Amino acid sequence: MKFTKTQKRMFVHAMYTSLLILASLFIYDIGNFLRNVLLDTNYFKNKPYIKEALIRSVHITAIFATDFLLVFLIYKLFKILY
Repeated sequence: MKFTKTQKRMFVHAMYTSLLILASLFIYDIGNFLRNVLLDTNYFKNKPYIKEALIRSVHITAIFATDFLLVFLIYKLFKILY
């Protein structure tokens, strides 16, 4: 079974897209894991403001990385389609 050049290109882009989605989910999961680790540490027991700041910064970083990857993905899809 032979594939045309366009079919091969679309397959490569579909694989690329799935890898970007998996990478964004992985980054988001790492952010949630770090947030949960920070919640359980005893070091921040007397310093709740530092703990809250670290939790928020880790969570915001994970969300920002996920959003960046998804925007890049949408850009690539529109570049393919149009």
